[in-house]
Amino acid sequence: MIPTLIAGIVLLNGSTSGIYWLIAGTAISVMVGVVDAWVLRVEILR
Repeated sequence: MIPTLIAGIVLLNGSTSGIYWLIAGTAISVMVGVVDAWVLRVEILR
């Protein structure tokens, strides 16, 4: 969430380097979602 917030601030300031922060934020969000889904799947089966 923090990289996405930083991306928004940087992009609003007119710099295109915010795109890199947006990519990082998206990748982190997807990884967290996969890990959370895996934990929920494993814990429900136990």
